[in-house]
Amino acid sequence: MRKTFLLSFILLSLIFVNNCEEPEESNHSYPKFEITPTTAGVKSYGSPYVKITVKNTGNAIGYNVSCDVQAKRGNLIVDSGFAYFANGGNITPGESAVDEAIFFNLSSHSDYDNLEYELDWL
Repeated sequence: MRKTFLLSFILLSLIFVNNCEEPEESNHSYPKFEITPTTAGVKSYGSPYVKITVKNTGNAIGYNVSCDVQAKRGNLIVDSGFAYFANGGNITPGESAVDEAIFFNLSSHSDYDNLEYELDWL
């Protein structure tokens, strides 16, 4: 009796879980941001920076878009920069925004091997 109850509970649980799948993403609106090609430069005061352009490729308005950029030499993070797009305002689908991530602890772009970008938005 106890084994039958346990087996029935497990089967009912599996049926419930399978019927609670999330709806398809196409029925909902979401912002989605991608980084388009970046450019590098040096500020007049000597700090290297990366000019970043993001584009909303989703189907809804996004806001509070930011990007953390880590300058790495091998596995060592040697500096990080931060970009905050459109002053935190709305970026509509198809629209782009630009900002610069400045590295204050680097002397030049040759001080790192690669950059890692992490976008965040609401």
